[in-house]
Amino acid sequence: MSTDHPTASKRSPGRPGLVRQDVAEAFEALAQRGIPDPSLLQLREHLGRGSNTTIARLRQEIRGEQLLATRTPVTGSLEATVLPVLAGVMEKLGEEAAAAADAQVEAIRREFEATNRTMSQARDKAEQELRNMRLEYHAREDQIADAKETIRSLQSMLSEEQARAERTRTALEAQRNEAQEAEQQTRASAAEIDAQRVSLETRLADAQRIIEALIGRVGEPPADA
Repeated sequence: MSTDHPTASKRSPGRPGLVRQDVAEAFEALAQRGIPDPSLLQLREHLGRGSNTTIARLRQEIRGEQLLATRTPVTGSLEATVLPVLAGVMEKLGEEAAAAADAQVEAIRREFEATNRTMSQARDKAEQELRNMRLEYHAREDQIADAKETIRSLQSMLSEEQARAERTRTALEAQRNEAQEAEQQTRASAAEIDAQRVSLETRLADAQRIIEALIGRVGEPPADA
């Protein structure tokens, strides 16, 4: 492969880190592997760096040099006129294709970044919603704990009220029993008093009859008079 063509001295290196010699060496390496005319993709994979535009431009230069080196047209012939023009056209087409490829890559990169931003925003939103759900969950837990504590307090108060009511009922029951016993005793006493009264009245009536009989006897004349 010839690298002494005058065009080579007029070309400047590509992006920093990638020069024409790198692409020329890639051509030689691929040619040794049975790829005499490597594509842009094959060169890019072999180099592992550099933009498509730079690699394509240098590729067209080297291919043009190879074409001119392998063909020696007669001076002044049509071929001598066409070959340089054809090499320039090929170089231009290569640059345009590489630029289009770079533009496509840039569009894909931008689309990826836009998609990544959208996904990041969706993820941030989901994380915020998750945090809100956790906060709400903890708030509900606190509410449930407060409600359980209120229920326990109410149950304790209810138990105390039931115990107090039971004590009151027992006391009232005892008072009622005492009242019933007192009433029974009062009735028994009243009955006893009534019986005593009747007995006294009977005895008084008997005494009254005896007195009246005695008085009647005192007023009668003696039997011998």
